[in-house]
Amino acid sequence: MTKTKLTKEIEQALVKRIAIGNLKSQYGAIEVPTGSWVGRGKENIDFATYSPRNQEISCFEIKVTKSDFNSNASLSFLGNKNYLVVPYDLGRYLADNWHNHKVTDTWTHSNLALSGIGVLAYFPYNYDAIMKNYRDESIHDQVLHDYSHASNHFVTLIKCKRKEIHLAQKMSLIEGILRAGCRDAEKAYLDGKYL
Repeated sequence: MTKTKLTKEIEQALVKRIAIGNLKSQYGAIEVPTGSWVGRGKENIDFATYSPRNQEISCFEIKVTKSDFNSNASLSFLGNKNYLVVPYDLGRYLADNWHNHKVTDTWTHSNLALSGIGVLAYFPYNYDAIMKNYRDESIHDQVLHDYSHASNHFVTLIKCKRKEIHLAQKMSLIEGILRAGCRDAEKAYLDGKYL
């Protein structure tokens, strides 16, 4: 499936998010392969990070539209922390309806609200863009509040719950992050981008 421009923009922002900080504290990769231990065959996680300091793996699934969110595509929430990463407007919709069962029962992934998954909204706006795009809307104050809590173009609208994962699963995810990072480095070098 071809990635949309917005999906690529969100991926780039996720990579920048860990690269801006101390690169030694977190390592991440895009399209991280998982092993067959998942029980459903091979899957890819949109973005995953590993933090050696606390041995924690975070998985991020990117969905850019409501129909993308409601598709039958699998969601690979396999880490200690798991996030659904969405554009701000979709994130606000999800956050506002997260515990409204009349709405969530219509979602393809209706059990998300009970599973401890967090919602991380992509928030690329500056103050001027907010004033222009949300001036007449009823959520104007909420958008300004979220803007004040945004960091590196993201705002956490729903916090995730940490879960323990089996050692074999953790090792497989670390291997997947390593393989994806090597794959991307090889592509970059073979394309001559870093020579």
